[in-house]
Amino acid sequence: MGIISNMNPVQWPHIRETFPTLHEDSGVFAFHVLSCRDKLVKPDLRIYALAFGKACAQSEGALLPGECVFIDDREENVKAAEEFGMRAILADESGPWGIARNLADLGVLLPPADYYPPPVVPRVPSPIRGMA
Repeated sequence: MGIISNMNPVQWPHIRETFPTLHEDSGVFAFHVLSCRDKLVKPDLRIYALAFGKACAQSEGALLPGECVFIDDREENVKAAEEFGMRAILADESGPWGIARNLADLGVLLPPADYYPPPVVPRVPSPIRGMA
């Protein structure tokens, strides 16, 4: 499983700190394709090709684009992934349950909820002295 992100170099470190499972060493995501680093932006088909190459490198055998599922909240990005040959899901107001249902419809079952490590929520000091 990997990430394709159009985040800019200012946003990415903040997002990564907010959601520790996005860290490269979290064990959740095998690869990251980042616009700010890889100089490609969705919906450019080359970004999907780069992600597919990384997915192939991480897999135990050869993959076909149709064996990959891309999830995004922008229709133009979903259409581009489909044009590349990936299966794709448009994330909408149905939220994570809708995504899980769409994945199940594609034959992709999610691991149990306790598979992932619990998120680490950074402790933010209170602006009021003496309050933790």
